[in-house]
Amino acid sequence: MKSFIICVILLNLCNLCIAQYFDLGQDPAGTKWQQINTENFQIIFPEEFSGQAQHLANSLEQVYIYASNSLNYQPKKVSVIIHNQSSTSNAVVLWAPKRIEFYTTPSQNTYPQPWLDQLALHEFRHVVQIDKLNQGITKLLYYLLGEQATAAVLGLFVPLWFLEGDAVAAETALSNTGRGRIPGFEMELRSQVLERKIYSYDKAVFGSYKDYIPNHYRLGYLIVANARKKYGANIWDDFISNVARFSFPHVKKSYDITKTKLYKETFIELDSLWEEQMNELSYTKNKTINKRETITQSAEPRQQAGPYTNYRFPQYLDDGSIVADKSGIGDINQFIMIDEHGNEKRIFTPGFYTPVTLSVKNNILVWAERTYDPRWENRDYSVIKKYDLFNKKLKTLTHKTRLFAPSLSPDAAWIAAVNVSSTNDYELVILDAATGKVSKQIKSPGNDFILTPTWSDDGKNIVTILLNDKGKSLAIVDIESGEFEILLPYSFDDISKPVMHKNYIFFNANYSGIGNIYAVELNTNSTSNPDTLVPLYGAGIQYPIYQVTSSKFGAYDACISPDGSKMAYSDYSSSGYDVVEMKLNPEDWRPLEDVENNSIQLYKHLVEQEMGKSGSIFDSLPDKQYETRKYRKWQHLFNFHSWAPLFIDVNNEEFSTGISFLSQNKLSTAFTTVGYEYNYTGRTGSYVANFSYRGWYPIVDIGARYNPRSDFYDVSTGLRLPLNLTHGKYIQGIEAGINTGWLAQKLPKLPPNSYYDIFGDTIIPSSDTLLSLLHYMHYNFFAYRQIKTSSKDLAPRWGQQISVDYIHTPFQSSLKATTYAIETSLFFPGILKHHSIRINGGYQVRIGGYKQPIKDDTTMGTCYAFSNLLNYPRGVLLENPAKCFSVKQDSTLYKFSIDYKLPVLYPDLNIGPIVYIKRLKANLFYDYAEGKSPAGINTYQSTGIELTADMHIFRLLFPFDLGVRYIYLPDLQQSRFEFLFSIDFSNF
Repeated sequence: MKSFIICVILLNLCNLCIAQYFDLGQDPAGTKWQQINTENFQIIFPEEFSGQAQHLANSLEQVYIYASNSLNYQPKKVSVIIHNQSSTSNAVVLWAPKRIEFYTTPSQNTYPQPWLDQLALHEFRHVVQIDKLNQGITKLLYYLLGEQATAAVLGLFVPLWFLEGDAVAAETALSNTGRGRIPGFEMELRSQVLERKIYSYDKAVFGSYKDYIPNHYRLGYLIVANARKKYGANIWDDFISNVARFSFPHVKKSYDITKTKLYKETFIELDSLWEEQMNELSYTKNKTINKRETITQSAEPRQQAGPYTNYRFPQYLDDGSIVADKSGIGDINQFIMIDEHGNEKRIFTPGFYTPVTLSVKNNILVWAERTYDPRWENRDYSVIKKYDLFNKKLKTLTHKTRLFAPSLSPDAAWIAAVNVSSTNDYELVILDAATGKVSKQIKSPGNDFILTPTWSDDGKNIVTILLNDKGKSLAIVDIESGEFEILLPYSFDDISKPVMHKNYIFFNANYSGIGNIYAVELNTNSTSNPDTLVPLYGAGIQYPIYQVTSSKFGAYDACISPDGSKMAYSDYSSSGYDVVEMKLNPEDWRPLEDVENNSIQLYKHLVEQEMGKSGSIFDSLPDKQYETRKYRKWQHLFNFHSWAPLFIDVNNEEFSTGISFLSQNKLSTAFTTVGYEYNYTGRTGSYVANFSYRGWYPIVDIGARYNPRSDFYDVSTGLRLPLNLTHGKYIQGIEAGINTGWLAQKLPKLPPNSYYDIFGDTIIPSSDTLLSLLHYMHYNFFAYRQIKTSSKDLAPRWGQQISVDYIHTPFQSSLKATTYAIETSLFFPGILKHHSIRINGGYQVRIGGYKQPIKDDTTMGTCYAFSNLLNYPRGVLLENPAKCFSVKQDSTLYKFSIDYKLPVLYPDLNIGPIVYIKRLKANLFYDYAEGKSPAGINTYQSTGIELTADMHIFRLLFPFDLGVRYIYLPDLQQSRFEFLFSIDFSNF
């Protein structure tokens, strides 16, 4: 058994080495790059971002001092690449090659800490984790494989829940905020444990298609923090060292506990703490508006079951019905309308957008949606879209903008939105709701970040959240003067999404240890205890705060009915968010001074272990000015990060015997592979060099191969242009390319007239060494369009694909080999949800060049033909594949196939630590092809079924797809079986 496990590990180490080269895309070719080099970081950034880069350099150096303490390791210098032209809020640490990539636009869902400081703290902790792996056996593997070895060990043996949970613990302990301090961060797992059950370790870690599983950030933080509480700060230091040294099992080595036992121990303890917290609550009376599919309750306690669906961001229409965003495991985001009886109707399916807010007034719905640059992956936009519910018309109001969280004025004539520039300057903008033109721009005070603005009832003011290094505050803006008035002082309480109604401002907050809706009363004639009132910033006025809702797990997104008598909001349970409604009666609200925080507050012992006191490492941030220098792209084309005693073909994800050296520059514009590939079958080897430059609008590919034994040369170069044309709910794009190549071989000295030119039909008269040359051209075009898919969909419900290829030898005097093909696929919905039908058809012509006519199946003469561009029916074995026109190598070919894919079962079954099966699925297929060859007309048919399973083996991070294909060949009346196997590295 041990030898089998080692074989599996080594096999997947090779596969992971291939999968490690992360290309997140490129920035526009015209970007002018600069760099700052500090003691521990190289920061590469666009020229216009230099001011923010100075702040980031100071933040990173400050983080370096503190963020490695509990892991007892100080990493080597690392590069940080800044992307400032994307509307995406993200960052990632990559290790082949080693670098950090920051996307600088803050999220409208952010917690109370400036965005760049968040990224510096969280992402650097990942650098510490990964760089610390480079010891023991892992370090030996590094000498053998380069940086890809560390990345492969990380992917094989370090669970994602630890990586992200430990980083969340660090961001929480070393600052005044962090996700570990926000009760909503544990809400999903708390509701699952209290209302359903503690799932198995495998299900919690690897997910499910049947039940909603909170992400590895939330799971990991609770395990990491609770383990540090019980076993001390060094537990994860020892864990990483044990992984690096291949000292299995990792945690048990020093603490006599496995990962699965640690998981169970953590959630048994949390279950008790959460139950105690829940027993102290009393709940708001409300009415659920939306309907759900039947939820069953088994005889066992907490075994509630039902589909997980979210109804978010409710907005009242004038007739009292509600518009909301609906999504779930099996549903893509869609806007729906819910009437007073709970019946829902789909209004519109939006494109790709981050669910933050919706705004509806006078039957007009607006939201912010992501749009894409056709060529540059690291440049995209956030535009405002408007949908008229009455006329059912969609209009894109802005183009190539960076506008977020739009809010309609009461008369639907104006839109307030947050503008984020590429240099992270923030302003509130007022747009004409009919044209999208900017009417007014209001700079935020001190360049504070502006979040989710909404209008007052009279349309004269806008209420918003402001964020700076002192935390968040609630502010109101006078639209005419552009002045901001601070209503609540800055603090690290996570407040969000304010809504103004008369003299109240409703907002989300966590004062009770559970996310709830609170209200600030702007009328100061309050009888509330004056000692508990919140002072107005810079003035003596004080405003009382009330708790409006008391939810079991979390209540968010207040919306007031048109008559002001009711409030709708989103209330969370283990089945997702529901839209609920309550009477708006201030007499039932609870003054803030009576609210107690009963949350479990795991973060407190983390602070003691890391800092020893409350506070933030950013409280005394240096303001050092670093030297800025140009970063010249042409001087940094090569960055050899990995190598291997194998030949690795990164583009085709294949490996073979040989040796290879791999380069990817830090801007991900130049990719190089050089090496030697040995073919055991032919007992011959070739030197190989491939280079791809992706920094220009078209991508340039150059390749060369030389076989010294046969004096054979293969040189190719080409251009390709991938364009992302995604629009709305459809993912679409095209890729066009042209490639040319030369195949050449030196002919050894032989007696005159002894043989023909191997690439033609000319007799070689001379005994001199000659060069035989073949020149080919290859043109290709591929286009696709498909609707967004949910996590449970096996294929798009609607979609189209078409590919066209043409290869020929236009400049050959005797050899005129040509192959061209067209192939298309159409996707349709099946009978039931998540079923899919694919219809595929194609046509191919394949003409080979040869010296003499073919007399029979065995007499070929000198021949050259390009490979097939279309696949034959499944199970059909091609005979004599080296010949130009064998019986199964047709000169023309028509093909047709139909597939019907469907899920069969979601077992969520784990068999010890060996295998965890998430989904069983089937594919029924029929293939037909008709070909024409010199031997006549050939027909090929096959039909059958594929039965496969999505699973995780030996608790490896990446999923396997294993199964069997049964094939029946009607023409031969034969049956065949094939083993199906694949590994998905797409999410690694």
